[in-house]
Amino acid sequence: PYMEYKARRDTLKKYSEMINLDVIYKDEYGLREFTKNTINILDNRCRYCYYSRLDEVARYAKENGYDFEIDEDNNQIHAFATVKCKGKTGVEMEALHAVSVTLLTIYDMCKAISKEMEIKDIHLLKKTGGKSGEFNWQEK
Repeated sequence: PYMEYKARRDTLKKYSEMINLDVIYKDEYGLREFTKNTINILDNRCRYCYYSRLDEVARYAKENGYDFEIDEDNNQIHAFATVKCKGKTGVEMEALHAVSVTLLTIYDMCKAISKEMEIKDIHLLKKTGGKSGEFNWQEK
């Protein structure tokens, strides 16, 4: 398991550097904890690993002010992005992009468990200022 972890981490670092993406690495593997929690579920250790990483990402996001909601009853994650800028155009595309990348990342982390996830209903909730003025989403 450690070599797999190391290979994935190193690949992520290399890829993030290639595309100039800032990635936060928590460089702790926790072999003892992993072994203790997977000793009786060796065929499901990938599932455990993904869940533990998702828990860590959720904890980090919450502590650092990222905006998301986990709806466990409906098996959904709602992601939000707030963008502010002094320019006069394009800021809503930055917010839509941030939400899209967030959800695609979650998909990538969970695809080993299930590929039946859906990414949907990405839309602008509110916009103020800029060339086109104010916008507020109206539920249809």
